[in-house]
Amino acid sequence: MLVWSDLYPVIDRLYDNFHTRLINLYGDTLTEKEVQICCLLCAGFSTKEIGVITGQSDATIYVRKTSIRKKIGAAEGQDIVVCVNSVKG
Repeated sequence: MLVWSDLYPVIDRLYDNFHTRLINLYGDTLTEKEVQICCLLCAGFSTKEIGVITGQSDATIYVRKTSIRKKIGAAEGQDIVVCVNSVKG
């Protein structure tokens, strides 16, 4: 089981403060589970791997990714991490 409070600082160190920027930009918009998915995507995990890690089906992860894209203003099929990283905040 992942301890997210321990993982977020690692994501920040490895990926140019991705978690902190994500929270600063979309913390009021995204749910905690959506933030977790974004961080796992940033770390290079596939949809299938994220499903295994989070105990959710692939279909659920796809639905959550669609919801994330809508909330952050990304186009359908656009890479979520690229979208977040392209925002200058």
